[in-house]
Amino acid sequence: MATIRDVARSAGVSPATVSRVVNGVPGFSAATEQRVRDAVQELGYEPDTLARGLKTMQTSVIGVLAPIVSDALASEVMSGVENAARVRGYSVMLGRTGSGSEHAPGYLRMLRTYRAAGVVLISAAITPTCAASSDRRSR
Repeated sequence: MATIRDVARSAGVSPATVSRVVNGVPGFSAATEQRVRDAVQELGYEPDTLARGLKTMQTSVIGVLAPIVSDALASEVMSGVENAARVRGYSVMLGRTGSGSEHAPGYLRMLRTYRAAGVVLISAAITPTCAASSDRRSR
C-alpha cells in the first residue's frame, strides 16, 4: 500500500503538497497538481483515514442507533442516512439498541471513542439511564 511519502517522492514534491492536492487546498501550480494526481493514480494511493482522524480528532463515521433494525421507519431512516453519508465520503456504523435502549450507552461510548462525526438515534424513548450515562462520559 502506497503512503503519502511514496506519492511525494514519485511526484517530486513534499508530503504536505500531496496532502493539499488530495484535500483540495489551493497553493500549487496546475503542473504540480497533475504530477501529484498522476502519482496517486499510478501508485494506487488512498488517504489514511486513521491518520486523518488522529490529526482532526474526528473520523468519517456516523453512527445510526435503532431499537429494531427491521422496523420500516428505522429502515427508511437508515437508508437515507447511508445514501447521504456515502455521497459526502462518510461511512455508517449501525447499532441495535434494543427495545428499551439498554444497549445505547455502550454504543454511544464506542462512537465517542471512535471520534464519530455524528450519531443518528432512532428511538421511541431515551431512558434516564441512557441519557445520564452518555452525559457523564462526555465531560
